[in-house]
Amino acid sequence: MINLKQGCLLALTLTALLSVNTAFSFAPLNAKPFLSADIGYRDLDFQDDQGGNVFKSSLPQTSVQVGLRFWDFFGFQFGYERTRRDGKTARIGPNEIVLGRHIPANGSEHHSTESGLQGQYFDLLAFVPTHPMTHLEFVFGLGIMRSKLLHNDLVVGRNDDTLLAPESRTFRQKKTHTRVFGGIQKLFDVQQQNRFIKQAGLRALVTWENTSQHKAQPPLEIQDSFATAKNSYVFSLGVIVSA
Repeated sequence: MINLKQGCLLALTLTALLSVNTAFSFAPLNAKPFLSADIGYRDLDFQDDQGGNVFKSSLPQTSVQVGLRFWDFFGFQFGYERTRRDGKTARIGPNEIVLGRHIPANGSEHHSTESGLQGQYFDLLAFVPTHPMTHLEFVFGLGIMRSKLLHNDLVVGRNDDTLLAPESRTFRQKKTHTRVFGGIQKLFDVQQQNRFIKQAGLRALVTWENTSQHKAQPPLEIQDSFATAKNSYVFSLGVIVSA
């Protein structure tokens, strides 16, 4: 999901952040740079008659973050997340509603769809240690995200003889929405001879995003259809390294 160019950029960012550890250690804020990466899945459903019956709701996802931690209890991060473009096939029967359109009593439609979401975000962080000796802590965040929702809908057949060839629609929209997350992470001290990385750890997070602000429509020439998302949840596991 992350291409070579993005991977190289992340590697350079990590090197730069961890290389300035010495300078930050003596700063009044005691700022420590970190980098993290997570994998998981997003539960992104839609209104029943506005995409819920044709688009897949569970999408695998990856994300990466870089940030700074202050006084061990506060911090901020910049991140990027992207779901895999995943597909679904569905048959819509007579008198049902699909993407805002009513199917006639003598008809039905067969849909082949693909959906995905990606975006960048900024979060404010709070860390709550459970015990200083265990390096086990809770992490909470509140942020804002600029995301792009993209869906492709291919109507591959109708049974009322009104469609002789496949009909394709693309639903695309960019929106800014808020996100809230919480989880737990376990940090481990790395060997002292490591020059840059002082701690590494594992974490588990649950994120809520108000993606219900997304109401995507196809191009102007096809305005009888639209897809309306619901709020979504992301369940993820990840790793974190810190200077």
